[in-house]
Amino acid sequence: KKGWIVLTQDKRIRYRTLEREALLRAGVAAFVLTGGDLQAKEIGKVFLDALPGMRKTLAKYRPPFIATVSRSGTVALRYGGTKKPE
Repeated sequence: KKGWIVLTQDKRIRYRTLEREALLRAGVAAFVLTGGDLQAKEIGKVFLDALPGMRKTLAKYRPPFIATVSRSGTVALRYGGTKKPE
C-alpha cells in the first residue's frame, strides 16, 4: 500500500514457493540479490550498482514482481510484473 520496495539476499527464494507467493500477494516490488556470501558493505555496493536497472524495472513493470540482482548488478524480472503501457 505504501509502495515500498523489498531488498533481500534470499537467493533460494525460487525454491520457496510460500515465501515467493507471500511477496507477490503483498503487492511489493522485490529485488533479490543472488550473489554468494557477501559482507554488508559489498551487498550495499551491489545494490547501488544495480540501482539504474532497478529503476528501469520499476518504470517498466507494475508490482507485484520479484526481480533478481546479480553480483555484477544486472537486474532481471523473474516472477510477476505487469508491463506498464508505453
